[in-house]
Amino acid sequence: KGNTRNGVAEYSAIVKVGPLAGPAEISIYPNPVTNNNINLHFENTVKGNYGVKITNSLGQTLHKETISVQTNNMVRMINLGNKVPAGNYQVTITDVSGIIATIPFIIK
Repeated sequence: KGNTRNGVAEYSAIVKVGPLAGPAEISIYPNPVTNNNINLHFENTVKGNYGVKITNSLGQTLHKETISVQTNNMVRMINLGNKVPAGNYQVTITDVSGIIATIPFIIK
């Protein structure tokens, strides 16, 4: 409610207010990875296709795929099979706007 210069009461429109979404976050669990299964957790992310690339410490690509994110809270499991030995790796994720995130992880 507010008053005009003439003293007339005016009311603003009613607006529905919902909870705010937190910042977008992409994480890997468990880390260190066991059984060569990587879980990518997409939280508060924009719907769309995300490029995922897993590389070793030499920069060699071991796995590459596109993941379609359809909800703002999604987990996608990637099974690397037996082709990836224990060591240090990183996953590079490119989002729908071209922003790149790199997350290091360890395979036991």
